Amino acid sequence: MPIRIKRPERTVELCTDAALQADWEAAEKALAEARKTPAQTMGGAGEANKLAEQVRQLEGAMRESVVRFRLRALPRSEWVAIHARHKAGKDASEADKQFGAKMETFFEEVIPKSVVAVTDHAGDPIEFDAEAEWGPLADDMTERQYSDFCNAVFNLNRGEVSVPFSRAASRRTPGSSEN
Repeated sequence: MPIRIKRPERTVELCTDAALQADWEAAEKALAEARKTPAQTMGGAGEANKLAEQVRQLEGAMRESVVRFRLRALPRSEWVAIHARHKAGKDASEADKQFGAKMETFFEEVIPKSVVAVTDHAGDPIEFDAEAEWGPLADDMTERQYSDFCNAVFNLNRGEVSVPFSRAASRRTPGSSEN
């Protein structure tokens, strides 16, 4: 029987309503201030409770805006071929020289090829044509959000693949061991 490999997969979450971050920070700051007032410490927690509810609502709204991208490592031959197509030239940055390719164009090609599924915050599938829709979506992301995808794809393809072990799960299940 031939050996078959299921390539590693990883999920990257993308908050699509990150503008709410400023509202959350303001509400969280107001809550911290309200908790410092003597009225709050003596049991008059009405204002603090209202602010806490506002913080929770903003957190919920941000959570509901999360889209999850499931990424899969590419076959080695495809990764190598894409890497070769984007070779770093003589005028390349030090980072590109170290990577061996122009990272910007390399990841622009490799990320959409890695997307295998997209779901909303509840896990329901979202129709997403990665080849057609990734570029415009990536242009709207922050540099940090885009870097999360780059790092995930890089680690899927160049990171270690080993059998994981969870100490927390092992402690909770009788008869398991670290061996």
